[in-house]
Amino acid sequence: MYRLYHSLLILVLFSIIYCDEISSEYIEPSLIFKELIKHDIGTNERDTSDFFQNIILTQIEQNINNELSHLVNPDNILLKKTGETAYIYRFDYDDSLKAMNSEELLDSLESFAYYFWKGEGSADISEKGFKNYIYPSFYDEFITKYKNLFEKFQSTHVDLDENTAYNNFINNLELFNNEKENLLQNVKYFLSWSTRYYYTIYVDKTISTSIFSPLKNIIYDLYPHTKDCIECIGIISTNLDSMLLADGIKQKTVLLNREDIYDDSWAVIIGIDKYENLSNLDYAVADAEAVQDMLVSKFDYKEENIKLLLNEEANKTNIVNVISDVSLNAGKNDRILIFYSGHGETMHLPDGGEMGYLLPIDGSQDNLFASAIPMDDLTDFSNMSKAKHMLFLVDACYGGLAAVGTKSLDAKKTPNYIEKITNRKSRQIITAGGKTEKVIEKSEWGHSAFTKNLLSALGERYADSNSDSYITADELGDYLSEKVTIDSENQQTPQSRRLTSHEGEFVFVYSENPAIIQDESADAKLDLEPSDKKELKSKESSDDGSVLERARFSNWRTKYAKDMKSPEIFGISIAFCEQNNKLSTHMGIIASLNKKWITSFVYGFGKKDLLNENITPTESLPVSYYEISIGLHKNSFYVADNLWLEFGGLMAYSTFSWQNVENNTSDKMSKITPKLMSVIRFRPLPSVLPFLISSMELVGEFSPHLYNETDGEIKLDDWQIQFIPGMSISLVIPKFIFFPE
Repeated sequence: MYRLYHSLLILVLFSIIYCDEISSEYIEPSLIFKELIKHDIGTNERDTSDFFQNIILTQIEQNINNELSHLVNPDNILLKKTGETAYIYRFDYDDSLKAMNSEELLDSLESFAYYFWKGEGSADISEKGFKNYIYPSFYDEFITKYKNLFEKFQSTHVDLDENTAYNNFINNLELFNNEKENLLQNVKYFLSWSTRYYYTIYVDKTISTSIFSPLKNIIYDLYPHTKDCIECIGIISTNLDSMLLADGIKQKTVLLNREDIYDDSWAVIIGIDKYENLSNLDYAVADAEAVQDMLVSKFDYKEENIKLLLNEEANKTNIVNVISDVSLNAGKNDRILIFYSGHGETMHLPDGGEMGYLLPIDGSQDNLFASAIPMDDLTDFSNMSKAKHMLFLVDACYGGLAAVGTKSLDAKKTPNYIEKITNRKSRQIITAGGKTEKVIEKSEWGHSAFTKNLLSALGERYADSNSDSYITADELGDYLSEKVTIDSENQQTPQSRRLTSHEGEFVFVYSENPAIIQDESADAKLDLEPSDKKELKSKESSDDGSVLERARFSNWRTKYAKDMKSPEIFGISIAFCEQNNKLSTHMGIIASLNKKWITSFVYGFGKKDLLNENITPTESLPVSYYEISIGLHKNSFYVADNLWLEFGGLMAYSTFSWQNVENNTSDKMSKITPKLMSVIRFRPLPSVLPFLISSMELVGEFSPHLYNETDGEIKLDDWQIQFIPGMSISLVIPKFIFFPE
């Protein structure tokens, strides 16, 4: 058994090392020095870092554009950086580093960067797509000294242009004759700058989308560290004519991040299944919890900024107080999302007209005015809030919606559309249907028709109708109106309205810039020059299968990899445990209840030797047993992306049997006992076999330790808690294979 654990430990370490490679590049001190002398930039850390980051970024974009131009006419393609994630850390240049040669120094700096980011650092730069740059920072007085010398050299060589003067000045310096003694001794510290860029390639619509895969492969060849970063490279097929206008390029291609649009994001999410005075619903709570998960995972909402009210928490007083508090506390550049899933009612007013109501858990149809929340209150909440944007998503059907007839701006005809709608105020509402309609829920969805399509519209980006990387409330409303009507078989049609005359738009911006991919058949002809077609053909001829077939083949694995932490799964497992030098076997079926909890059904069998409590310790009784157990486990703590801890409990029905040799008889007994277990799980080959999970387990169980024999009758005795080590292998498949979203 020791050998098994030893081998498993080696496999764990291999898994971590294999998955956590960091791509690093060392920038020579001489290059840094020359650029600092030549350019008029500050000597502080921020100025220096910004300057060299811009140089690196410019070089990356030039390299990519040069390579892409071999495949596509440059007039038909545009590369833009749409975002980045970057971290920086400083390492002191101490005496131990100064004693090293250049090769040893580089190795040490890379090791320092690796262990810092994996251990003490605030980020894990071993994630796909990160590149680590290591470069020195010089003492301020050292750089200032040579800047002054260069200015003096220029003043005495006024006949030379700046570049010639600079080259002559650098060539006359003796600093570079022995970089070890001259430049490095003036290094104050080294910087580790780790970054992951997100790029979007805009391709003119006249070019077939079957070229997308070759375009990506070009970037992967140039920068291999981006190959497994799903979100790093996006491709959009669009009309480039407007982008090529001299004054319109920047306006139409710059993508705003969430931080550019909003300072903070708030949400109130309400779900009511169990009503006190009304019929119950099946999935309102599940709808609310799913929306909360989506806001946190997809749209950068902070969990502490989301107020979740479920069932008994969702009484009228709580709902009004929570919405009121959030509305008043939100800043003027914040956004507020209110989601409600529950019953809605319509009251006919005595003088004509209608009033819509949302029903809290204690609401009553007999007295809507006193027990329910009128729709006019939503308008009041929106009027008293400073927040820039408010959106009400109401998964209920009712009439009497107090709204105005203001139209939104036309995205196609409005210059700087995104900038305008995100800077203007908005108060918008989307409801699941009208007063004579009813909310449709189905067990096969696990949601209502409205929330089912809301999750796909935002979570899968289906509502991004113009592929501009944003989803506006108007786009969302149009999508829901169409899809919910179809799914409900025309029983409900969502309604979108504005509560005020403001023309802004609530905008959903993803926490990481999306990769938008539109694929067509690889057989489509490319609108390229003949020489370009020939080059593309040679590339495709060595490719095994079409782009579309490869995408279908690897779709589930790609999606699984994107949600590697806590995917919902089905699976089978086999475990081996050791007790008293005997090996037991356990075979199980596992299934996720949600992203945190997993249930298991396990059949186990084995043997153990029990000692006689009355006689010499050498006498033992061989006992065979089998058991059936049901367990509940929770993913509790992630050590790394592919290494996590799990804790759980089981109830086992165990049957023990033994042979009485003296009397030539056999006997058995059955007992229900609890078990507790702690598990270290890891994926040894996550990029190749994400469905393979290995584990090391420690199980605490209540079982017999001794036996006694009285008048020829054997009884098991001394029941106590024993801790049993084990190891297991599981094969799991994500649930969305069987239940596509």
